[in-house]
Amino acid sequence: MVAAAMSACSTKTNSSAIISDEPFDSLTIEVDSMAVSMTLRVYGSADDSLSKSLLAQYVNETLFFMEDENGNIIRPAYEGNLRAFLQTCAQQKWEEMKNDTFGTPDEEEADEDSDIPTVEELAEEAIRDSMSLSTYEINYTKAYETDSLVTWTSEYNFYIHATAHPSFGGTGLTFRKADGQILGHDMLKDTDSQAFRQLMKEGLRQWLKDVLEIDAATDQDLKEMLYGESFDPNALPMPEQRPFLTTEGVVLPYYENELTFSREPAMITIPYDKVKPYLK
Repeated sequence: MVAAAMSACSTKTNSSAIISDEPFDSLTIEVDSMAVSMTLRVYGSADDSLSKSLLAQYVNETLFFMEDENGNIIRPAYEGNLRAFLQTCAQQKWEEMKNDTFGTPDEEEADEDSDIPTVEELAEEAIRDSMSLSTYEINYTKAYETDSLVTWTSEYNFYIHATAHPSFGGTGLTFRKADGQILGHDMLKDTDSQAFRQLMKEGLRQWLKDVLEIDAATDQDLKEMLYGESFDPNALPMPEQRPFLTTEGVVLPYYENELTFSREPAMITIPYDKVKPYLK
């Protein structure tokens, strides 16, 4: 079943049908079959062709990681129709999850004579019990916009059948409206200065308090939360992911276990009144 719900209305769409590229303020695409569920939501509008292209690029970057035999990431091509592109993305991600859940066709054939339940048996049992074997939800939100800049954020939560635990996290992307330039580490300066590292430390302390309800009042308290034993609370590393802008300030987003032991990926926010000297 492939269902698309946009703005205040709801429609059912055949994945093989031509999809119009009408504007939307919100969009939900769900692919749910064989006890595998994929849900992609977009909150906010991308009005012009450049904005649509950049949102499509961001979706591709955050949704797909599988490589082909040449090491190239397998991603759908964006051809100008944002709705059709998002529909294709949801369908391809569902296919990936189906293969992760049940194995590829070659693997299924190799296990034909084993005592392991078949794909059909697993799916039927899960549906009979009103449950999903694997689920993936990802939300894209227009989180910040000015006359010259716009930020999209993403939050994902997924679980693949028979894995140890669910995974979740998120990130963001800020780009300049005039030319589509993506901002990131290059919008900041002097990030290796002691003063900026102190802002990072205080931002981490605030995140621990707000999100994990941990009062890390001292540097030793902070150090105990850091993933690397060699990490110094006064010299925290910059994140691998691009920083982005929100209404509150500059966000430094970290991957799971990149900075802290918590499975909740750290998101350090430095308010504008403090980060202004470090913005280019």
